[in-house]
Amino acid sequence: MGLFGRKANPEAELAKALAQRGTPGRATVVSMRESGNERDGVAKEIEFVLDLELADGPERVETSQYMNRYTLHKLAPGEPAR
Repeated sequence: MGLFGRKANPEAELAKALAQRGTPGRATVVSMRESGNERDGVAKEIEFVLDLELADGPERVETSQYMNRYTLHKLAPGEPAR
């Protein structure tokens, strides 16, 4: 990469790999809460419980993601995770 190139973002690389190799399905938000962790004073870590609808059958999972107030917009229990 050139002199002013961007550094690799491991989270973006992981998301890209999962999108390419993932399993098709749908997720619904069961619950969400702030963990108390923050990144750069802008993004808060949100812990999610999701119900997944997969070809192999339903599954409940827990995950966390750093999100700012704009990416949290319209995310609520009962809503689809997009």
